[in-house]
Amino acid sequence: MIKNSKEEFEDIINKPQSLIDTIWNILQKKT
Repeated sequence: MIKNSKEEFEDIINKPQSLIDTIWNILQKKT
């Protein structure tokens, strides 16, 4: 099954975004 480009694009964006959120949360706790 081929995903449409919008879904693929969102997948590519969402994965790094969740990683950034995790890192951001850790950094926020340190300060």
